[in-house]
Amino acid sequence: MLCFCIGSAYGLRLQAKYANLDKKGADSCNQSQKFNASRAKEIQSLKRHGDTFPNGAHALPDECALLNPELNHELNIRFSFGVPNQLDGPIIEFGGNVGGDLHNFVSLHSCNQIFSYEPLPWAFQQLSVHPDVVQQKGRVHIVNAGVGGKSENVTFFGGGGQEEAASMYLGQNVNKRNEKWILPLVDIVEVLEFVQKESGNNPAALSFNCEGCEYPSLLRFVQSSWLGKVKYLQVSWHLEKDIADRHQKRCQITKALKGAGYVQTYYSYFGWEGWALSSALPNNTLQ
Repeated sequence: MLCFCIGSAYGLRLQAKYANLDKKGADSCNQSQKFNASRAKEIQSLKRHGDTFPNGAHALPDECALLNPELNHELNIRFSFGVPNQLDGPIIEFGGNVGGDLHNFVSLHSCNQIFSYEPLPWAFQQLSVHPDVVQQKGRVHIVNAGVGGKSENVTFFGGGGQEEAASMYLGQNVNKRNEKWILPLVDIVEVLEFVQKESGNNPAALSFNCEGCEYPSLLRFVQSSWLGKVKYLQVSWHLEKDIADRHQKRCQITKALKGAGYVQTYYSYFGWEGWALSSALPNNTLQ
């Protein structure tokens, strides 16, 4: 059972929501201890390497604001975007990879249409035959493209393994498989308009795990008319040394989200954090 630190009905509903996802039955305090130890180890490593940490490193959760320790949660909280209520529209995932997160989105959100964007050819092929995609035709949609601040073709370089995403931002020094691809990115505003047209509803939630695309994409998002229309979003912040003013961009995005009425729903390791419009949360949710 997971250890939820929010002492309210909000925490109880989250706990119930995860009952089917966590089958291990481990003691909640032991789980919490393992989580805190893992997170402390990651933070120490990141502090040693800073923004020159190699491919796969993630930004610290307190770069742009003081943290509420009650929002520190196990990583699989991301499958519900850190909220106890049912999402009321399509879910868009950026960085589908080979379907790990997609499987949990499909299982947990059984009534939602899900759009998974994945630009890498080999990953897209695996996603296309993923059991959740095959069995949920009409509800789960795989798109062979990435997302960005504008529509363009960019060069991606191979990462360190078949299940490790490549990044256009890290350069050829991490190209361990000697592979690269010129692939399409789609303006995030165009993505949101497309999903709205295809589904007939505004997208409810966005999930970013795309090795750097979160910076230009979210900057574009917070400067668009979609800010305040999408109720939930979450992002894994990566340390991409080739993105100019990376830290400043993240803080600019954070400030814009707060200004539009979004509140943080959780933070976790691997750079993950969640946001939700306060108006979309239950009245008794602790802020």
